[in-house]
Amino acid sequence: MLFAGCGARENADHGTEATSNPSNRSRPSPAAGVAAPQNEVTDERVGAPVYPGAEEVESSRYKLSTPSGVTYTVSYRTPDTPTQVAAFYRAEFANLGTLKESISTGEQLKTVAVDRTDGTQSIIRASTDGKHPTVIAVFRFYPAKP
Repeated sequence: MLFAGCGARENADHGTEATSNPSNRSRPSPAAGVAAPQNEVTDERVGAPVYPGAEEVESSRYKLSTPSGVTYTVSYRTPDTPTQVAAFYRAEFANLGTLKESISTGEQLKTVAVDRTDGTQSIIRASTDGKHPTVIAVFRFYPAKP
């Protein structure tokens, strides 16, 4: 399964969730207390183009380390619909590897995933409540090396 496992989510601006969220302090993790440098969650590591005209959501760059691998994520906002966003990423991901079956829930939630030829996996999730801009979450998973 994509992004499976347990670990500490690291916010590139605010440290690990285990240390910055008081409700998680009692649950140490292997990465607890180790903040990701601000430049660690780069566009290159996320590995997907920014949707045209989208604006990055403040403090949305995270690194999630688990025994199965590392996931880098960033989020954006756009006035476009999830359907428009999914069409853009489907075209972008088509040249990167094998597209996976997309998940959608009506017009308010669309996802596009790809098993990349380099062994990583990418997924985008575009969602809206119909009243606010669409939020695009972009994930890239790097499996742990055996």
